[in-house]
Amino acid sequence: MAKKVIKPEPVKQEPEPVVVEAPVERKAELIKVKSVDGKPFWERHPDHPGGEVWVAGGKVVEVALTASVHAAIRIERLVRV
Repeated sequence: MAKKVIKPEPVKQEPEPVVVEAPVERKAELIKVKSVDGKPFWERHPDHPGGEVWVAGGKVVEVALTASVHAAIRIERLVRV
């Protein structure tokens, strides 16, 4: 009697599902600042309310904490309120 050889069927591997996350729109933190010495500070950036800010005199203004605003606070041109 001849031996019967059983060939195993190839295992079908399903590809791993690829998870694509939607890009997260990151906005800078909004803070309130005013000018330390009254000299004007102006910046155009999409994270600012209205896309740009103008800080001058003793006026308190809401701005986004962008790199330029952070630098102005660090060199004491602006102060957080």
